[in-house]
Amino acid sequence: MQLLLVRHAIALDRNIPGIADSLRPLTEEGVTRFRKTARSLAAIVAPGLILTSPMLRAKQTAEILAGEWPGVSLHESAALGNGSRLQFEEALGRKSIPELVGAVGHEPWLSDWTAEWLGASLGSTFAFKKGGAALIEFDGRPLRGAGRLLFFAAPKALKDLGGL
Repeated sequence: MQLLLVRHAIALDRNIPGIADSLRPLTEEGVTRFRKTARSLAAIVAPGLILTSPMLRAKQTAEILAGEWPGVSLHESAALGNGSRLQFEEALGRKSIPELVGAVGHEPWLSDWTAEWLGASLGSTFAFKKGGAALIEFDGRPLRGAGRLLFFAAPKALKDLGGL
């Protein structure tokens, strides 16, 4: 299977009084920039399922992604919101899943998970920028040390690929 990992796009700053972290929406700039990234990702991959953190900024990012693949199924995953790689792996193991799954989440978890799946020691080696993406391939289900990195890209590297 393959996992397309995507960090949520640019959201409101976490220090704005009166807005809970889980309810921070994407900014206008975040939406505009990520639409370009989503078009680019759609030009190179096509997941059959997108999983998202339940936090608003991730759900909004996942909705933009899903809009690029008509008919793709979009579901929340608590593990993408709470950072539990093992819980995420277990959830994937309980479902009949497509060959390519998109997963929209947060830092530092995406970096840590990527490092663990690739057998690297430091998650900071794979620091995801907002709107950044990675594609990891596994023989079977995702397991620690069993992944192969197919690409890792910042949003700037992806934004112009949509015109391919």
